[in-house]
Amino acid sequence: MTMKRLSNSVPLPCRSRVNRPRLRAPMAVFLLLAVVFFTANGTYAQSAPPTDSPSSSPVELDHVVAVVGDLAILQSDIEEEMRFTALQSTVLPASQNTPPHALNRLIDRALIDKERLLQPSFSAVTEPQVQAALDDLKKTIPACTPADCALYVGWKNFLATQGFTLQQAHDRVLERLQILKFIDWRFGSAVRITQKDVETYYQSVLLPEYAREKISPPPLPSVAHRVREILQQQRITDLMDDWLKNLRTQGEVHIIDPAYASVGGAA
Repeated sequence: MTMKRLSNSVPLPCRSRVNRPRLRAPMAVFLLLAVVFFTANGTYAQSAPPTDSPSSSPVELDHVVAVVGDLAILQSDIEEEMRFTALQSTVLPASQNTPPHALNRLIDRALIDKERLLQPSFSAVTEPQVQAALDDLKKTIPACTPADCALYVGWKNFLATQGFTLQQAHDRVLERLQILKFIDWRFGSAVRITQKDVETYYQSVLLPEYAREKISPPPLPSVAHRVREILQQQRITDLMDDWLKNLRTQGEVHIIDPAYASVGGAA
C-alpha cells in the first residue's frame, strides 16, 4: 500500500461525532507495520539511534494517528492544524482547538478532498481570489496589526514566528477556497430557500434576538437577502454533515492512535 501524507489545509468548522468501534486488530497491525513513523515533511523517519547507555530507549519522532483511504494523518499534522487555527482566534474558539477537534477537521477535509479531486474543474480557484482571501485572513488575525502584516516583510516575519512559510499560508488558503467552491457546487443546487422560510427565520430568530438586545429590528426586506444566505449555509452544512458521516461509515476512516479513539472511525 502506498500511503500519502495529508496536505496542509485550513480549518473547517468542527463537528461532533458519534463514537464508532476502532479499526479491527489485523488491519491495524498491518498499517502500523507499514507506516509507523514519518517525519514532519512526509519522509520516513526512525527512532533515535541507540546510545551506549543501557537506560537509553527509542524516541518517537512522529506517528500515524489516523488513516483516511490511502492517506495518513500524523500527530505533526494535528499539531500544525492547531497552531494555524490558534492564529485565527476570531474564527474558531479555543475550546474547539483541541487535538480531537483538530483531527476531526483534518478527517473532514481529507474526505472532501478525495471527492473534490474527482471533479477538479468544479473547484478551480484563481490566484487573485487566493490573494484577496489572504488579505482578509490578515485582517482576522489580531496579532497581525502590530506585526504590519499588510506589508510583505511583516507578513513573512509574522508567519515565521508562528512556524509557517508564505507558501504554507498560500496553500492553506487555496485549499480552503477550493473546498468551499466544491461544497457549493456539490450541495448548493440541492438547497431551495422559500420566502416562507425567510419570514419564519425573521419572526422566530431575529426578532427575539433584537428584543433581548432592546434594539429596534430592521424591516424584513432590508435583511431578507442575508437571512436567505444564512439559511442556505445551514442547509448546505446539514447536507454535508450527513454526507461525511456516510463516508465514515463506508470504511474510509481508521483511527490508529488509541488516544484518539473518541473521534471514531470505521469498524
